[in-house]
Amino acid sequence: MDDIIITGNDPPQISHLITVLSHAFDLKDLGALSYFFGVQIVPTQFGLTLCQSKYASDILHRFHMENAKPTKTPSCSSTRLTPYTSSSLPNPSKYKSPLTLSAFSNVDWAGDPSDRKSTTGLLVFLGSNPVLWSSKKQSTVSHSSTKAEYCALASITAELS
Repeated sequence: MDDIIITGNDPPQISHLITVLSHAFDLKDLGALSYFFGVQIVPTQFGLTLCQSKYASDILHRFHMENAKPTKTPSCSSTRLTPYTSSSLPNPSKYKSPLTLSAFSNVDWAGDPSDRKSTTGLLVFLGSNPVLWSSKKQSTVSHSSTKAEYCALASITAELS
């Protein structure tokens, strides 16, 4: 993950922080935030407004539904759903297309020289969006890189279940 949002109500402090960070890291200031992870950010006189209208428009375009009529409630509000009364969708894969789950883990075997414990790194994506990331020292000392990798896989499997 290499994107960061820096925000606050003190513009000089934000500029100072960006300057300090640019001395420690190679960074590119993209200016005012307008769109991030499917969310539009619109500045107003009261602060920031977050909306997903562009994301919704992109989904309508992907499924050729740009001319669909909007409605406040897409179904009858008195309808009661139960798990066994609905019929199957004619093409359910079409509705699952944003839901690719990808998980990655890595470990630095015995990376801490003081106690020889390994650090596990985890990253989980839903589609192209990161939804979970973690870096944590393992609780035990692994006597091999294989054991450290198995501990990392166990951690990410626990997160996914």
